[in-house]
Amino acid sequence: MEIVVGITGASGVVYAVELLKKLKDRGEKIHLIVSENGEKVLR
Repeated sequence: MEIVVGITGASGVVYAVELLKKLKDRGEKIHLIVSENGEKVLR
């Protein structure tokens, strides 16, 4: 299965990172879209 995850910033980044880890562990194909604000929060 292919899954698209979007990160726009704010507190949802913490949840998105955990979701991405779990999807990766399951071997899912992941497409990630990150806004400029999302990038700032990820750092």
